[in-house]
Amino acid sequence: MNNSSSAILEVTFKEEKHAKIAFQTILQEATRMISSRSQSSLTIENNKFRVEVHSRDLTSLRAALNSYLKWFLIIKDISQIIDSERIKEEE
Repeated sequence: MNNSSSAILEVTFKEEKHAKIAFQTILQEATRMISSRSQSSLTIENNKFRVEVHSRDLTSLRAALNSYLKWFLIIKDISQIIDSERIKEEE
């Protein structure tokens, strides 16, 4: 990869169990996202989820990062909905 580009995305969750759930969820999506232009590696350590993306060019890097960011935002939105429902149940 001559003009290769790379990026690291690290997300810290409140709890380790949330990081594990996000990891399993995104791992399923990432395995479907096979591309000859970019490669990703996913790791988890305690409550930190790390994504490393290596791409042939900036366009494919941006596309891969956008996918991961979209998935993280969906997980965040769902977590907020679940938390707000828990609060309503406790009232």
